Amino acid sequence: SQQLLKSTEIIESFMIAANIEVGKALLDKELPVLLRTLIGPNNSNIKNLNARLEEFDIQPLRGPFDYRRLVRDINKNPLKDYLTLQTLRSIGKAIYEPNQSGHFCFGPKVKTYCHFTAPIRRYPDLVVHRILESVFENTVSPYSYEDLILEGLVSSKRELDAQHAEMDSNKLMKSMWAENQIGNSFDGEIFDITESSIIVKLDNKVELSVPYNNLVHNSQIKVNESKTVVKAGSYVYKIGDKMRVSILSADRVSKNIVAKEDRYKENVSSCEKEM
Repeated sequence: SQQLLKSTEIIESFMIAANIEVGKALLDKELPVLLRTLIGPNNSNIKNLNARLEEFDIQPLRGPFDYRRLVRDINKNPLKDYLTLQTLRSIGKAIYEPNQSGHFCFGPKVKTYCHFTAPIRRYPDLVVHRILESVFENTVSPYSYEDLILEGLVSSKRELDAQHAEMDSNKLMKSMWAENQIGNSFDGEIFDITESSIIVKLDNKVELSVPYNNLVHNSQIKVNESKTVVKAGSYVYKIGDKMRVSILSADRVSKNIVAKEDRYKENVSSCEKEM
């Protein structure tokens, strides 16, 4: 419900405020702190993202701190999943470090954001709790600046490892599901385009790879530079198009699910952009 969403937003706001204020309190005492930092997009990333946005008739970014408006626009767009992924890719990844590099999502003035509110599930939060405990007990901090550089490197790496493990686990479960669906047909949506295939996402979020030779129209294949449109002769496949596919194979090791197009949705007139 709307009320639940509002309450969630309030709680998240309190958590963010706590993370910022705890970091500030410790830095005010001239103690090194393990901070959560994110530099944000560079001009090249913004330029590349804007090129994608213009293809989908979305107002381009006016600058690095126009992302808040962009998120609102994307949330109203039927291609929300695809556009969100492209937006996140343009921003980069946050890391843990004791340097006050700032966090892009909170603006240039916020230099004290740390992770404090989840010590039972995140090690960096536990590090901050230990530093805070030393303040309450009036003892020496258990971490030097050099210690926190190492802790930041290890925690940033572990975070990536956990993300990859989660993605691999999800892909494995999807591959196991697809093993029992070989030969069956499903309606999906073109979610991504690569040099060799079209990626179709089903309603259950399973992603299938449709190689170009498995398309109904599979001759004279041309992919545009931004990989949002594929032309097969006079026929067009583009991000967001509906496609009916049937599953051909599923591999638990590679976690790749291969399908073929069952039916082409007439959409020739929708592509008016130059390849």
